[in-house]
Amino acid sequence: GGGQTIRTDNPIVDLQRNLQRAENVEVLRYTSSANQETYIRIVTLDVFDGEEWKTSDRPVPDSVDSGMPWPQGLDEGEWPVVDYDITVTDDFSSSWLPLPYPAQRIEIEGDWRYHGPTLDVVADGDDVRARRYGVQSLALAPTVDALRSAGPPSDDVDAMLELPDELPSIVTELADQVTQGAADDFSRAAALQEWFRSPELGDFEYDIESTSGHSATALEDFLTERTGYCEQFAATMAIMARYLGIPARVAVGFTGGDYQGNGTFLVRSHNSHAWPELYFEGSGWVRFEPTPAAITGVAPDWTRVPNEAPEVPGIDPTAPAPQPSSTAPSIPRDDELGGGAAAGQQDPPSQWPLILLGALALAAFFLTPTVGARIGRELRWRRAGDDPRASAEAAWADLRETARDAGLPWDPAATPRATGRRLATAASLDDDERDLLNHLVGAVEQARYARRAEPVEALRADTDLVRRSIGRSASVGRRVVAFLLPTRLRDSAGEANRRLVDGFAWLDDAGERLRASAASAALRRRLPVPRPPAE
Repeated sequence: GGGQTIRTDNPIVDLQRNLQRAENVEVLRYTSSANQETYIRIVTLDVFDGEEWKTSDRPVPDSVDSGMPWPQGLDEGEWPVVDYDITVTDDFSSSWLPLPYPAQRIEIEGDWRYHGPTLDVVADGDDVRARRYGVQSLALAPTVDALRSAGPPSDDVDAMLELPDELPSIVTELADQVTQGAADDFSRAAALQEWFRSPELGDFEYDIESTSGHSATALEDFLTERTGYCEQFAATMAIMARYLGIPARVAVGFTGGDYQGNGTFLVRSHNSHAWPELYFEGSGWVRFEPTPAAITGVAPDWTRVPNEAPEVPGIDPTAPAPQPSSTAPSIPRDDELGGGAAAGQQDPPSQWPLILLGALALAAFFLTPTVGARIGRELRWRRAGDDPRASAEAAWADLRETARDAGLPWDPAATPRATGRRLATAASLDDDERDLLNHLVGAVEQARYARRAEPVEALRADTDLVRRSIGRSASVGRRVVAFLLPTRLRDSAGEANRRLVDGFAWLDDAGERLRASAASAALRRRLPVPRPPAE
């Protein structure tokens, strides 16, 4: 409410506007019988005219009341069915019906009609605002083997290969270069996806302030500057796929949203997203995810080589209870270390053994790796100060170290939301602990993706409580290892080792340059000096 209504008229224009919106407006909630998140699709863009992706002219004669058709290109089989209960807020307005793909049954009031090839659902003169409806959808998960062995696409999808007569040469040259050596359409598609997502390969950056559009100039700018947002990643991969002979289209909708408990997810305007769907005979239309991992998390399992996204195991120093956020690690007084008060009653010469013992105890205390890790965390929060973005990143760094010390999976490529869900399950957090973790995840998402980050109340205290909860999930052996060799210390040692290796490499290169320079100077001394011609 409050004048913040989200509309879907032009899907691409609305997509960027929703992502740039300062307020992250609630769009819808859905409850899944599988207790798993899913992308929610609004509309499919299946025509590229050289300037933009748009919807084709579509007949929609059939009502959803009679059921939905079988997904195009998907072999008949026993796929799991998931029930969804979807409630749209007053703040979202659209004549397109938000749905998981591929919906097979929809229960909703009104005259809603479907387009068979895309399974898009639309109403003429009706609106989804404030609606509640039920959906049954197939839980598709094609295997890599099925995608690799797919036969040539059927004639039904020939239109999904159409492109303008001329494409910018940078598009075709890069598509050929990236997929060089790929033996089949799936390998080519997977290579494109990895190139867009990987900092080591494509080196793209996500920026919602980028200029939208898919004209020749816009494509060249995107592929040259390597900066854009989901629309450009999805659109460009779909264009490259069509050029390589893989039928492709662009879907517009939302990522899965934030877990609220009891199988329910909350989708907001900042979850607005676009992704390409590529066609493989037998598997039908398959979702790919070229947008970098920092925004979308890991790519779909079926688009990756197994174990491509490594999980970083580790441990965390959480056996002791966390210290209050407002106080630095306490330093023991002399009397707590073993004798300050009694020592004052002795003659001066006899104080030295106790002073030496106290100094050794104090040194041992500060040299304990766990204490060093605590001090490091305290310094991290003090450097963050009142900056909400820095505070959120400090909280996330604390959580990362805690999870790794506890031996829980931590995927650096996953989104904060996906990481939070994985940690909550792995650490068997209860509802209250999950709420605290969701509070932390929300702060990190706001800091990273919102145009303006606001201070988050009790962030440090909630982070300490979450760390303590995760720490309790670790085995005794893990806690011992965390105490003796916490993640922070191991990471520091690894960084020091890398710097040492880089230093030796620099010295080696410098030595080679000096030797080459000395050899050149010696050669010049041996060569005869040319004399000026006699006058």
